[in-house]
Amino acid sequence: MDAQVLQWRGDLRWSIKESFFGYIERSGGRVELQGVRREETDFVFRRVPEGHDDDLRHEADGLHGTIRFMGGFHVVAHGGLLDIAFHDPVVDIHGGDAMVHVLTGDGQPLVPFAMVALGEPIEREEGVAEWVGGEARLTPEGSRLFSEMYQPYTDLDPIALAVASARALE
Repeated sequence: MDAQVLQWRGDLRWSIKESFFGYIERSGGRVELQGVRREETDFVFRRVPEGHDDDLRHEADGLHGTIRFMGGFHVVAHGGLLDIAFHDPVVDIHGGDAMVHVLTGDGQPLVPFAMVALGEPIEREEGVAEWVGGEARLTPEGSRLFSEMYQPYTDLDPIALAVASARALE
């Protein structure tokens, strides 16, 4: 059976670590949005425009491939002692698991930020699968990005993704 090629539908929705952003606000710090929007506590990252192949495909053991997003935020607190950039997430999916990578600054390589257990998708309509509540854990590199305020493998907030077959988008 040939792998079915999928196209991205929707945005990446993720509050990342709601308690962290609450702390930033309470401490007088700021979160500067850069090409991303907030809906309640979620950051909503848009998919990179068409023309950037994500090579997402459905195989016998689940979804495989990469989905690229754009936008991010910059966190500054404690007079600049805490300075975090989080931009352009890339989600690599391998069956029921995923890794979220992020850019942390100009010219810097992607950082593996979070491991995600996607589990089984929910079929919302014919040909559309959605993952809601994917369990995310901070990687050691992600811990360093947070200035080690959180230990590696700390639980993060759930992540939400959706994909549709090309037929469903016609």
